[in-house]
Amino acid sequence: MLERNDEIAQHARDALLARMGDVSVFMRELKQRFTIWYNHQNGNRGTLWMERFKSLLVEPSLQAMATVAAYIDLNAVRAEQVDDPGDYRFCSYAAAMGGKASAMEGYRLIYGGRPFSEAIAAYRLCLFGKGAKPKSEQHKDRGVIPLEKLDAVIRSGGKVEMAELLRRKVRYFSDGMAIGSKSFLKGLYDEHRECFPESRKARFATMKGADWGGLHVVRDLKVNAFG
Repeated sequence: MLERNDEIAQHARDALLARMGDVSVFMRELKQRFTIWYNHQNGNRGTLWMERFKSLLVEPSLQAMATVAAYIDLNAVRAEQVDDPGDYRFCSYAAAMGGKASAMEGYRLIYGGRPFSEAIAAYRLCLFGKGAKPKSEQHKDRGVIPLEKLDAVIRSGGKVEMAELLRRKVRYFSDGMAIGSKSFLKGLYDEHRECFPESRKARFATMKGADWGGLHVVRDLKVNAFG
């Protein structure tokens, strides 16, 4: 039908193309279809994923992109699968360190086109922190700040090293809606005003817990921002 040159075929093509530009629809259908296939292959029932798909709009600035990239690259460290993200082959950092050109170019772009050696050196400070210990000297906690200590610091209004906090689950990166500078978020708010409730004012939350370099989020997460 799609090959026909009539109004019905064109309408079907337009509908399909519109869905291709919606990442939420794409992820929903991908997860649904994979779940159906997996359950059929393995005799299972129910869902495979614990949580629904979430997305975060990221400002194309060095601070925002490097911070979010580090949080993603540390997924396997938070899951206690590896001590060093470079040992987890399914992340961009490991791919870049292994010489994959596209991954190397990604870090160069984050740091304004600087040579890869300079870009990755700067990124490693964000990823590991200035005081990060060599892999051979790391303790069993893999550099993860205890949740009790983190809670005490946050309650007292204090801050911890960003590299420490990135090794905890940070809901700003999943539930913050958008992340970046105040001016970036204000621009989004003005451009998409119809997406916000009429009572919503142009106020954006400062990310707590560490010195995030002036980053803000749309949603102010007052409860369980860290895990």
